[in-house]
Amino acid sequence: MKAWLARAAMAGCGMLAALLAPAAAMAAGGAATQAHGAGRSVVLITIPGLRWTDITPAVTPVLWRLAADGSAGSLVAKTALTGSCPADSYLTLNSGASAQYRLPSGRCAPLPAVTPTAAAPASSTTSQNEAWPAHLAAMPRLVRYNEQFSTRPDWGLLATAAGPGQCATAVGPGGALALASQAGNVASYVPGAGTDARSAIRNCPLTVAGLGSLPPASARQGPAARARALRSADQAAERIIAAAPAGAIVVVAGLADGPVPHLQAIIVSGPGYSRGLLTAASTRRPGLVTITDLTVSVLRWRAQPRPAAAVGSPIMR
Repeated sequence: MKAWLARAAMAGCGMLAALLAPAAAMAAGGAATQAHGAGRSVVLITIPGLRWTDITPAVTPVLWRLAADGSAGSLVAKTALTGSCPADSYLTLNSGASAQYRLPSGRCAPLPAVTPTAAAPASSTTSQNEAWPAHLAAMPRLVRYNEQFSTRPDWGLLATAAGPGQCATAVGPGGALALASQAGNVASYVPGAGTDARSAIRNCPLTVAGLGSLPPASARQGPAARARALRSADQAAERIIAAAPAGAIVVVAGLADGPVPHLQAIIVSGPGYSRGLLTAASTRRPGLVTITDLTVSVLRWRAQPRPAAAVGSPIMR
């Protein structure tokens, strides 16, 4: 086992060992070009609950190849609480600081509803492929909820990574929560990956896609339901990656771990992120990065300024 894979195993990425075998390069660029001003285009694909044990050549061949060619690590999904629900993680990603939203019982709250603020395309097929402005009516309430804590989230920070005069596309409710402004506005929203969301992804230098949380293997339908969800997420990721501009940084992140803490998978692929182990100064441990590291890394990849108060460190190879 190569040294970086041995360290990855110690950090919770033992399943990476098999990725030493040669793998075909991902066709992640298509015919699109890198033409979005300063910095590189960034496509961030989130699959809450994704662990390294989920990534196999049989069930998730796209993610398997991406990990083989890119840099890998484990994501510490801790937010303001011990565990991290999807809403907590997306709010933390949005603001670059620990944030949360729980039901009064302490259980995970569902992701807030997303409402288009412009007329949606008439065709149901087209509606999966074209972006339009949207609004999260719950966002002001979530902002107020976090005022009781001392973490001081910078709401909308992730969306600023697109840069002045540029747009950021949100795919799915998770992507919308990650890119919403403090008032809950999302400039460019696509409800799902659909059959081809190429134009919506290509038109903006920053895309954040939420592909839905994986069901726990301990659920009623057990491993079979999780395997189906993984295959669906892998296929959606393939469509999104195919639409990414050439030269883009592509990230796949588990993002949330649920009430019981567990390390999540993270893969970064693109210029400067060949085979190897991810690292960040914030954790001081090779192979481990955090959600707030991801927010400031997107700013760095997009060559946008990082606020002095921002938490986290750039994710490096």
